[in-house]
Amino acid sequence: MALFSGLGTPSTSFQGLPGNELADEIAREAANLEQRDVPVDLPSAKARLRRHAHREWEQRLQPTRYALQNGVRQSPPAERLGLSRRECVEAARLRTGHSMMLREYRHRIGLEDDPTRPECGLEDETLTHLLTDCPARAEVRRRIFGEDEPEMREALGDPTKLVELLKRLAACEAYDNMADLYAVINTLQNLEKAYIKDRVAAKEYTAACSKLLVQYKAAMRQVQSDEFPNVEVFMRRFRLDCPAAMERIREDRPITIKDDKGSTNKCIADTVSLYITIMDKLRLEIKAKDELHTDIRDLLDTMNRLSVLPEDFEGKQRLLAWLSAMDKMQAADELSAEQIRELLFDLDSGYNAFIKVLH
Repeated sequence: MALFSGLGTPSTSFQGLPGNELADEIAREAANLEQRDVPVDLPSAKARLRRHAHREWEQRLQPTRYALQNGVRQSPPAERLGLSRRECVEAARLRTGHSMMLREYRHRIGLEDDPTRPECGLEDETLTHLLTDCPARAEVRRRIFGEDEPEMREALGDPTKLVELLKRLAACEAYDNMADLYAVINTLQNLEKAYIKDRVAAKEYTAACSKLLVQYKAAMRQVQSDEFPNVEVFMRRFRLDCPAAMERIREDRPITIKDDKGSTNKCIADTVSLYITIMDKLRLEIKAKDELHTDIRDLLDTMNRLSVLPEDFEGKQRLLAWLSAMDKMQAADELSAEQIRELLFDLDSGYNAFIKVLH
């Protein structure tokens, strides 16, 4: 250890002393030890980080710099890793949490109602959950990373493993989608058989069938591809014999809902016109059975063709009651003033209810 004299020159009075030399050696060793628990001021920390970043940059840049100086062709990262450009892009999306494989991301952009995976249900399917925690994906992680819960650094460090993970997840997703479609078609078949055997009420059948048809459309969109261009190919591939379900799918409506044959607008216009015509006749004191019966029958038939009206629509029930009453009358018989007033009230109520259904 050298001391400084008053003139600024090193003093060597302690050189050669065994204790002093030992102290110097210990000091040098201490200077090279890690000092994780020793407080570091901010400027020193910044300088250390800057040196570390520069050293890392130099190490990574060296091969590229050598290639540029010597005219050596550098292959792109995808080629060096044996991956396609698309696979590298998908791996980068997964790393940043913007992969379509993540339900949390699909929920964030409005493609999913629930950010959790149904098979798991523990928490949102984020990148961390997918790579380390999700029990539904434990088997996939074990095959790729060798353990159920790998460290995030390990899981994200190798792009080739990420690409393999994406491929396996895509395969799992495809099989899940096919299973969903298979289940919907099979359920629809069983619902049709239950309705035929009168084991389910018409109202419950209509609601369940309508829901299943919507689910079928969503499931088919997920499965539809060159391999399965339509549902018939899918059913042949998996030997799915469901003729009743296929009939519902082709008609795209429950059997309890009548088909308006694509003329909904015309039926609505005819219904409104007949309502007004009958009410005008009554106000003009046209009250004989043969002058009213045909119009009321046409009105009821037109309303029965409208699929937008429920079976228990109040207006149809009242018209049916009036037709039953008129069937007991002679052709020349006329409605009384009280009956006319009652019929006008029923027609006006039915017309208003019909307009509400349309809106």
